[in-house]
Amino acid sequence: MEIRMLYEPNSPQKEITLKIKTLVIDEADPANLADDLERLLARAMEDGELSEKEVDRMLEFDEADEIELCTEARIGTNENGQIEISYRENEDDPQLATLSKIIFHPDHKELLAMSKQGSISTVLSFEEGKMHVCAYDTPFMPFKVYVETNRLDNKLLEKGKLKLDYILNLNDTPPQHFVITVTAKETPEDPLKDL
Repeated sequence: MEIRMLYEPNSPQKEITLKIKTLVIDEADPANLADDLERLLARAMEDGELSEKEVDRMLEFDEADEIELCTEARIGTNENGQIEISYRENEDDPQLATLSKIIFHPDHKELLAMSKQGSISTVLSFEEGKMHVCAYDTPFMPFKVYVETNRLDNKLLEKGKLKLDYILNLNDTPPQHFVITVTAKETPEDPLKDL
């Protein structure tokens, strides 16, 4: 059976629809949460369908937030041969409006970058089992951001799926744990067709 690719590298840009689920976990004491987090992450990586209540129950604390974004996006190949998926966030608020991109090379999907350009700009790099030091530019001053990737499962081209689990440290603030699931689908020519 032939697998139909979401996008063939070096093809013309095309419109897609993105669904991005972000689970944010504030970790007061990561050592005490290790067993619960291991169960949660195994479950999230299997199917990516966890409700906030289910996460709270599994972790037995109420410091988890789930954010979901559904948006139109464009996928294409940039001048460096990398795949770029670009989309806009917070367009209704000029101070928060952001152009976001997911960037990776089709031959090296184990390394992925996420960039955000707006009043606050950053490029975060993800590589499973490694820590990357990145910059977080604000109108006041830039900050160092430490990104430790626990899991990166990039099947965006083949299956339209990305699963990312990482811990972000910004200066002296407590670390935040993120689990992100991205689902990409071709945008139908007639959006009303599927209704």
